[in-house]
Amino acid sequence: MAAVLVTTIKRFLGTAVEMAALNVAKVPAGSTFFQTDTGLLYNLDSAGFWAVKKTQLAALPAGTAVIGKVSIDQTTPGTTNKVVAELSGSILTQDPETGVKTVTSTAAELFSGTSALAGRDKLIIYNEGANNVYWGKGIVTPQTGFPLLPGDSIVFSLDPNQDIPVYFVAETDVVVRVGEMA
Repeated sequence: MAAVLVTTIKRFLGTAVEMAALNVAKVPAGSTFFQTDTGLLYNLDSAGFWAVKKTQLAALPAGTAVIGKVSIDQTTPGTTNKVVAELSGSILTQDPETGVKTVTSTAAELFSGTSALAGRDKLIIYNEGANNVYWGKGIVTPQTGFPLLPGDSIVFSLDPNQDIPVYFVAETDVVVRVGEMA
């Protein structure tokens, strides 16, 4: 008789509807279910009921960057108060730009169109070619640049108030996809 390996699944991922359809009689206690549509994480207790898992998130490191603010409307004490969250920073302020470019043996700045997107804060490069491309400052060469391997991508976070060029070069012509966001 051959040995049989039995694996018990204890982590689930799906929507609230999929969670409701799950047969909890076949799910071991202590299992977790992450609802992709609500962002809530549940634990299955020993009685077979799903309960929201309470977790403590680590504190954010101290810094000066403001990424948003939260305010609580306490106009009616003793009632459920409205919480408002406003995010700022890396949010799209205009349509993203995309393009296909060929990196050659001459170092050149990469952007999606005919020039860099004004106010861009993200530059994304995907190497869809069969050879490496190399990135760096204006005098980059294949010997001095940082490689981006075939099938890999890189995301540059840029200061939207400064025009910071990123140059690419290759030993042979390589096709890349370029995305810019502001």
